[in-house]
Amino acid sequence: MHATQAVGWFRIENLKNKFEPRIDPPPYNTKSKTGAGSVEGDDLNRLGYKQGKVSGTPGAINYIQEGWGGFRYEVNVLYKQNNGVVEGTWTISTTSSIKQKATSTYDNAFASHKKWWANFWSKSSLHVPDERIENQWYMEMYKWGATARADSPPISLQAVWTADNGRIPPWKGDFHHDLNTQLSYWPSYSGNHLEEGIGYLNHLDKNKSNYKRYTSMFFGVDGLNVPGVTTLEGTEMGGWIQYSGSPTVSSWLAHHYYLQWRYSMDTIFLRNRAYPWISEAAAFIENITEKDSSGKRKLPISSSPEIFNNSLEAWFSNNTNYDLALMKFVAHAAAELADVLNKRDESDRWKKLLSEFGDYSIDDKNVLMFAPGK
Repeated sequence: MHATQAVGWFRIENLKNKFEPRIDPPPYNTKSKTGAGSVEGDDLNRLGYKQGKVSGTPGAINYIQEGWGGFRYEVNVLYKQNNGVVEGTWTISTTSSIKQKATSTYDNAFASHKKWWANFWSKSSLHVPDERIENQWYMEMYKWGATARADSPPISLQAVWTADNGRIPPWKGDFHHDLNTQLSYWPSYSGNHLEEGIGYLNHLDKNKSNYKRYTSMFFGVDGLNVPGVTTLEGTEMGGWIQYSGSPTVSSWLAHHYYLQWRYSMDTIFLRNRAYPWISEAAAFIENITEKDSSGKRKLPISSSPEIFNNSLEAWFSNNTNYDLALMKFVAHAAAELADVLNKRDESDRWKKLLSEFGDYSIDDKNVLMFAPGK
């Protein structure tokens, strides 16, 4: 797959006989009705799609698949065989705007592809005594470089490595904002890849109005929060409500706006994108929290991702350290950025908000707990 173009190339050499590639489409319409859990994924026939059709002419194969609500995607393969070598291209698109054109050759495309990767690897490196850790870093950076782009959707749960097993991806291959998307983009900053990492924030900004709709509808207050589990358009998908409906999702996402600014020191980004997101997330926390008898702010109900799973114990009447850390961060960041922008009144507002949160819960050995008493 080319590093910057929406086209893949293939070349097969030393062929003795005629070779014709084929498209093996996913089984959307089978008789099987096998169910499975979130990890294994359900059968594709549960989507209710009518099976698409493969057609072709010499040197070309086409597959069109109709989905739901007017959605469709198309797979095209173009190829030729000369002197025992088959060379061709493939594309997958959801619009007719991506069309294959014979404007390049395999060698030229591969050269520009390698040039992009050479530039990618020149941006950062890691050397540590443990070779396994060093090797792991390079493997993870490769996976990140293979998926993150400024103009592409953000990295989903399995990204491009979803198993090709004829099933719906685990957890539907959606966007989980309770750890998964956040950790996927940490390499952007210390790895010196802000250009690719900005795609994550482009996605969030694009869906901001949808997030604000959700915030008003679900929480009944002004400000900005993001569903913990979303579609590509940012619409809530549900799931374990402690996490899919967490009140501190936008506060964690605010950390990426903060890091993008700190590593770039781009004042235009700060003014037009980072501070608006962070301040609106802080305003939501200000609106959703209440003061207890000691004057400290707390959420009406709190949780910590994956702690006690989807049970009644997963709910806490006091702030968990997870929620508390995120609320403190977004208030602190909002105050810091307001100071940089000379918004003194707003800075004072966020500093006051920060001062109204209590301390973290620790045990008698000074070890962080999940929440008071836990």
